[in-house]
Amino acid sequence: MAAVSNNRRFRIHPVLWIIYQFSKALVCVSFKFFYRKTVILNKERLNLQRPYILVSNHPSTMMDPLNVAKEAKGIVFFLANAGLFESKFGNWFFSNLYCIPIKRKIDTGKRKISNADSFAKCDEFLARNGVLYIAAEGGSYPTRSLRPLKTGTARIALSAENKQNFNLDLHILPVALTYENLFLFRKDMIINVGEPIKIKDYQALEQENHQKAVKQITSDLEDQLQAMLLHTAEEDKDVQELAVDLANTQENTSITDFYKKGKAYIPSLLQMKQNNPSQFKAAQEKLTAFKQDLAQQNLNAKYLQSPNYFINLLTLILSFPLFLYGWINNVLAYYLPRLASDKLDVFPGYIPTVKVLMGVITVSIFYSLQTWLVGLFTENDWIKWIYLLTLIPTGLFAWWYMQYAKQFNWKRRFAALKQEEKNRLLELKKSLL
Repeated sequence: MAAVSNNRRFRIHPVLWIIYQFSKALVCVSFKFFYRKTVILNKERLNLQRPYILVSNHPSTMMDPLNVAKEAKGIVFFLANAGLFESKFGNWFFSNLYCIPIKRKIDTGKRKISNADSFAKCDEFLARNGVLYIAAEGGSYPTRSLRPLKTGTARIALSAENKQNFNLDLHILPVALTYENLFLFRKDMIINVGEPIKIKDYQALEQENHQKAVKQITSDLEDQLQAMLLHTAEEDKDVQELAVDLANTQENTSITDFYKKGKAYIPSLLQMKQNNPSQFKAAQEKLTAFKQDLAQQNLNAKYLQSPNYFINLLTLILSFPLFLYGWINNVLAYYLPRLASDKLDVFPGYIPTVKVLMGVITVSIFYSLQTWLVGLFTENDWIKWIYLLTLIPTGLFAWWYMQYAKQFNWKRRFAALKQEEKNRLLELKKSLL
């Protein structure tokens, strides 16, 4: 059998296509504001021209699949928890939003389950050059490490290829997501796209022993994702925490620098922990004492330097009116999502999702209401539309102003210290790094 031809490419109803594209545009715009900067490594690998299974780590519930899917060309289907499909509305909603249900033992009291129907849907979808996203860890948990992968991805891939006599040209594409901070607004992230894993390369092993093929694909996928993340084994969480803290002490560190430094620190610290545990413990204690010292004096390790008082104060004074305008006009739209995530007793992995969804709602409501109110007090319609256009840029400026003021305050407090104390902190930081 020849490889799947273009006339069997995946197609959807035009109305559903419009809904998908609108949803994708809404996600792209929302995420553009939630994340300050998104760095995509090896982006060209997301130009998907054949059937693919996209797999990422899963620290942040809905954010992870959407972060991957919004960067992929074409329409992406999602393997989703079958519990979402139990109600009539849920079944209609998620079935039409490109989700295929999958049952998990953890949701059924570990009773015996069958996903034969779901596997059949995946087989048919992938045979039509479809692109499927799977969170192969089986659940979401906010951690920088990769948790053990379930074997379902490999079994779905082999099932689809077996149906086509291994002429489907199916690939699994690992995607590693590194968030600067999962929970905070306007933080950065890295999307690192790995090397595609070609399922046909496992044909001989599959014909020899199915279980071996499943385990090998899962192992190869795990190895790639671990290598692209700030990953450590569970027993080495202390190494990961130390590496992240050290990377975060660097001055003016970009997300790319943070990622590279964290990756560089981990093997060195693992070696230190194994070969010289007393030195590793001393480094931990020194860093803990350094952080406590900074906290007591309200300082930040990244800003142990004196400010340029003239430039900083002039900037703060001259831009204060614009900050005040942006803050007053955006405080409700942006504060309520934060308040909701703080007050709601939700699983930590859902916090970013709650903030983004609430943000879309509150921004839509308050921007519309505020623009309407401005229209009541002006005779010219163009004034209210100009007002509406100012809301987003001035809101972002207000956020920048507050960050700038924080940084100035940290530098000002450091400059106020006695010279001996400054030297002590700088030497301690230098010795740590």
